Amino acid sequence: MEYSEIDLKEGKIVLSKGVENFKEIFNEKGSHLYLTTYSYDMPTEFLEWLLKSIEFVNDIKVVFNVFNFDSSESQKIDFLIKRALNTNPYIQFFYNEDNHSKIISNGKKLYIGSANVTSYTKNNFEAGVITINKETIEKVERQVFDYSHLKYEPIFTDPIAPIIVPYLFIINLLKREFDYIEELLGNVDTFHFTQESNLPDDGRDIKKYLKQYLKMFKIAKEDLVTSIMAKSEEYFIVTNLLNEIENSLAAILSLDTIGSETRYFFDFIEDYRNSLEEYKEHFWRINTFENEVVIYKEKLYLSKAEAVLKMLQNLRIKWISLVKNNKFIRYNNAQKKIPIIMWLENPNLAESYWRFFLKQK
Repeated sequence: MEYSEIDLKEGKIVLSKGVENFKEIFNEKGSHLYLTTYSYDMPTEFLEWLLKSIEFVNDIKVVFNVFNFDSSESQKIDFLIKRALNTNPYIQFFYNEDNHSKIISNGKKLYIGSANVTSYTKNNFEAGVITINKETIEKVERQVFDYSHLKYEPIFTDPIAPIIVPYLFIINLLKREFDYIEELLGNVDTFHFTQESNLPDDGRDIKKYLKQYLKMFKIAKEDLVTSIMAKSEEYFIVTNLLNEIENSLAAILSLDTIGSETRYFFDFIEDYRNSLEEYKEHFWRINTFENEVVIYKEKLYLSKAEAVLKMLQNLRIKWISLVKNNKFIRYNNAQKKIPIIMWLENPNLAESYWRFFLKQK
């Protein structure tokens, strides 16, 4: 089968042999590289290009599955991870025994087709669709790759990832709360009445989780600093990042939590409405209050929390670049019954993972 393309409105269908099916995704830099595949073995020519693309190095997610009809699942996973880490230690791996999809996205172009990201696919006839539609790409990435640590079985390859996982849980809560607030405030001009129960809560749970996370982070920080000082002359890079993350978390905890500005806003509206009862209908038909400003204030709180996540991700990259050990540990299947939130209430559940990488050989 020779290479051929069939144009679509915002993309194309690709009919080809092997890796030619998705090669185009690697010909253009994007902000990240996310993929799902059956097995995983990056073709050499793509791997060499990938390692030169620093943008990709900072955000690579691989969701994979392996052939498991001969009871050798663990051995196959171990072999796959060891082989991949020897060539690229920055990849974030997630195992999903139900996965049979083949998706590759660099944020600008997205491939969905039949080709696995392995060298073994080179002689197969493959068919796939490549789209450049931004909205489609974002929807697929959001549904398949967002919060991969919480959706799939993470395979930890460094001590920072177990520290990131519980914080992702908090970010997920914050984003859901912000989405609700944005919808609420976006429609405020059409409301004639809203109940107290419809307003955001007082943020007590989020504040509690942030406090628990900061407590856990301080324990991890002490372990990480002790370990990095013995393993790298450039330990000050990690130490400075750890201090910045701790200070940022403390600063967020000093703020009124997300939803507070929205509650203040609605309290003000109610007081103003009661004092001008005779103008009630007119009041609700005009944009009297700066509800968009409130949205920006709520967004600012979320942005501060997301900035900490970016620092944690950067901390992971710095750690791996300074301490190369190629060790990895799978998330304990038995603990799948334990919600990630329990890592905040019982830091020892996370400790066992980050300390696995800090043990002296």
